[in-house]
Amino acid sequence: MLNAKFKIPEGAVITAINSDYTEETKYSTRTGLLLETDKGEIKILISSDQSCYEKFGALFFDTPDDPIKHIGARLLEVKKISIPNNEYVEYGLDEGGEVQLRITTSKGYLQFAIYNAHNGYYAHSGLVQVFDNKEEVVL
Repeated sequence: MLNAKFKIPEGAVITAINSDYTEETKYSTRTGLLLETDKGEIKILISSDQSCYEKFGALFFDTPDDPIKHIGARLLEVKKISIPNNEYVEYGLDEGGEVQLRITTSKGYLQFAIYNAHNGYYAHSGLVQVFDNKEEVVL
């Protein structure tokens, strides 16, 4: 659901940001964002096992400041959004999808996306976790 706001703990403060986070699962490796607060974690990850004819990844975009400057900021809102981003669209890759999170803090906002564009055969699994809310996605 787009523009869905996640429930976040009141007064949560960001303690660390890792946009090159890697996590091993039983069947694959996932990479993406790990944002730690004093009250829990936010993750947005995509499986990083290369298959074939695809373009996938995880990145900050439309983030106005250096993300590290948000350490120490209060977390105000986290929501799933969709803003067109042609950075990961290519001719011939007409299947797949993306998930974007906008994380609003007392110092501005961070926007992070996981994406996969493929020819119909190479989907990637993803994870969106905002504190206790976990959602598995297929892109």
